[in-house]
Amino acid sequence: MKNKLLILAFTTFITLTVLSAANNTIAFIYQSGNNCEYSFRDTMGSRTYTPTYSYWDFGDGDSVASLHAIHNYASNGTYTVIHYTTNGVIADTAIISLTINCKSNLPLKAAFQYNVIDTFGVTSMAYFYNTSEGRPLSFYWSFGDGNVSSQENPIHAYNSSVTQTYTVCLAILDSSSNSDTFCQNITVQPDSCNTFYAAFNWQYDTICNSIVFNDNSYYTASNFEWQFGDGNNSTSKNPVHQYNSTIHQSYTITLKASNQRCVAYYSLKVKPKCRTCYSVVAEIELMVDSSQPSKAKLYNNSTGAIQSHYWDFGDGDTSLLVAPTHVYTNSGQIHLVYVVTDTLNCKDTFDLFFEIDSFGHIKRGNITFTLEVIDNTHTSSIINPHKNGAPYVLYPLPANNLLYIKSELSNPTRLIIHDNMSKMLYSGLISSENPLVIDTQNWADGWYILRDEDGRSYKIIIIH
Repeated sequence: MKNKLLILAFTTFITLTVLSAANNTIAFIYQSGNNCEYSFRDTMGSRTYTPTYSYWDFGDGDSVASLHAIHNYASNGTYTVIHYTTNGVIADTAIISLTINCKSNLPLKAAFQYNVIDTFGVTSMAYFYNTSEGRPLSFYWSFGDGNVSSQENPIHAYNSSVTQTYTVCLAILDSSSNSDTFCQNITVQPDSCNTFYAAFNWQYDTICNSIVFNDNSYYTASNFEWQFGDGNNSTSKNPVHQYNSTIHQSYTITLKASNQRCVAYYSLKVKPKCRTCYSVVAEIELMVDSSQPSKAKLYNNSTGAIQSHYWDFGDGDTSLLVAPTHVYTNSGQIHLVYVVTDTLNCKDTFDLFFEIDSFGHIKRGNITFTLEVIDNTHTSSIINPHKNGAPYVLYPLPANNLLYIKSELSNPTRLIIHDNMSKMLYSGLISSENPLVIDTQNWADGWYILRDEDGRSYKIIIIH
């Protein structure tokens, strides 16, 4: 229960403070769950003090005194959100205009999307995703073959050895006994292109600047067109390509895999190297913990029979530890170098560049910046989503407007997706009974990181 006198008092105080200065770098808002639930996060920004009091005014008459908050808007519209922090001496205020346009605040209207995965037999698995507007509480699915379900996002198996069309209907009901029904026809076609995908991995050859490419596309792929990013191409299934030894840069490799009916594409970036051995690969990835903006994590995803590590942090300090912690205290350009050595004395180097400016901000962080290395060695940062044993299946990859995720885990697990600047773009629960469909049509082309509660990480590529 809110203390209205306390809120009124602080509302008056905030009004005076807000008009004088608005430091929007201290606040971050993102849609966090079902309906119109938003997460309100305090971030360090350029603040140099630790708040002893924090306050959020959501702009719709509700407010809360806390550093972080979650709020569900009951109506669509544009709201002026105010975030205030103070340590009793210094104060900061953020004023953010937030436009709410949620399906949950619209009149009840049934709708759904679906995806059919064929198993090259008599069974086709159809995944249905509720996309209804309003706030339905109950769901009734009729799959057109005599079977029904009351789950929100059901999975249904169609058994047919020939192409068939089914009329699928979803009926929904809200707390006010309002109801609506939506029907659409779906066609189940054995051996369709729904699960056809292109994929490949690569490794360094023993020849200078030479790369070996290995096709991992769906097994019915019979034609292959490789673009190596330097103007050269190949139609081999598993080509070997040597790059210009005088140019040291990354190349985008694209594979077009096809059969008589299906076509799929997959792209990755590689950086050729001229080395005498290739039994170890250095790979590190800088990520910022959004809940601790002054602290970053450096994930070490190097592979090989690793024997030793060498870290040059770019400010005169070095380390031989597996997972050191380092604090930067001065501004300037930073060139971090990591060298990994394996049991065969094979070495590989990874260079990382960032800058600390005169205001005390490091790229994606602050001057009071602690770099914590997370040892993920012997595991790849890119996990084949179709590999047996992986707990999740992500498709299509690269994704375009929709990303589908299935889980082999029966217990619900929260998945979080953020971009390469550590901005969270999605958070949701998934289980084997409730797969996810994520709208990525407004996401920029590039790569994103998906993580779950158990620390698993996946790299996702978006190409529209």
